[in-house]
Amino acid sequence: MRTDVQVPRRTMPLVSGRLPMLVRPVPKGGATPVKLRRLPVVAHTAPPERPEPVDRDQAITAIRAALKRRSGKSWSVRGGRGTTWGWITITAPPSRLAGDEMTTEDAAELADLLGLDLDQAHLQGVLVPDSNQDRREYIGRAEGAAAHVVPDATARRD
Repeated sequence: MRTDVQVPRRTMPLVSGRLPMLVRPVPKGGATPVKLRRLPVVAHTAPPERPEPVDRDQAITAIRAALKRRSGKSWSVRGGRGTTWGWITITAPPSRLAGDEMTTEDAAELADLLGLDLDQAHLQGVLVPDSNQDRREYIGRAEGAAAHVVPDATARRD
């Protein structure tokens, strides 16, 4: 059994198999008293529950149904493909498109239904980013919830 441990530039003897406690050097002129700060005891609280994740296909179905129920019109709610797989695009259906764009009337109606400013509902549609938080927000907007949804502090962006 070794009786010492190699410490850089110095060998320290072991005391009954344990390393000695390292002490700060005392400044010249004597020791200064160390003040201990007592920390308040805080009751342990459980972290807030994380909301259930929202599947892309469930979000598409919920947004489409809510917009149809509120406006009486069909809306094209489609999921992206390839690298934009998780994103959702909301536009007028192809039968109401003028070329590849919605009419200004459809864009204004969609902005009104989702509680967005007119400039946020582009003629090419509204994009919903690929995150549970944004999916929850746009499901709420489509159902007519308050226009401003406070972000969930416990949710992380996916």
